[in-house]
Amino acid sequence: MDASVSAYLINAVLLIAGLTLGRATRAPSPPSRPITPLADDMPVRTLLAEGNTIEALRVYRQMTGQDIRPSRAAIEALAQRLPVRR
Repeated sequence: MDASVSAYLINAVLLIAGLTLGRATRAPSPPSRPITPLADDMPVRTLLAEGNTIEALRVYRQMTGQDIRPSRAAIEALAQRLPVRR
């Protein structure tokens, strides 16, 4: 095998190994935006108290501009803090 071909193959293997190791040790990326607390979340609280979770989620997203996942987490956290009406 020619010396230049050997050098090329060694460099290719090292590059692939470096990319693979770099991907395995990379820290996870932070969320796109943190969960936004609302200054006036009364409409959302009212909808949750009435049992309209999906509508509360829609209103929360309109008020904050958040994506679905952080909005859902915020709504679930808020619902757990609300007193249960029977």
